[in-house]
Amino acid sequence: MLLLAEIADKMPSLAGTTVVACVIGLISLGFGLVRRWLVLLAAPVIVFYDWALWSELHEPGFGQLIIDEFGWGWIIGQLVGWNVPYSVSIAIALLGDRSPSAARSGAIADRFPPVRL
Repeated sequence: MLLLAEIADKMPSLAGTTVVACVIGLISLGFGLVRRWLVLLAAPVIVFYDWALWSELHEPGFGQLIIDEFGWGWIIGQLVGWNVPYSVSIAIALLGDRSPSAARSGAIADRFPPVRL
């Protein structure tokens, strides 16, 4: 039995994935500017999407259809478009300037009182 189906309408677009990842990255960056470790709250979402894409590619029959129709460029684009915005937000939140001179200049972390959990 031969199944013919269009794969492209069942997969997210590269632009849509990147926009969602940028929104998640900006939200986590906002949390990370209040407390550095809060930027990691979105990590399970990012890891779940990576796992879902990996499992789709390794599903018998379906994975090869994705590779044949979209090519490796789409797969790499999905991974880059999904992981880079979040990685940049982690880098900004964790490696941002936390020096005393930044505190005197009115950095955003000093505008909000620290949240004590």
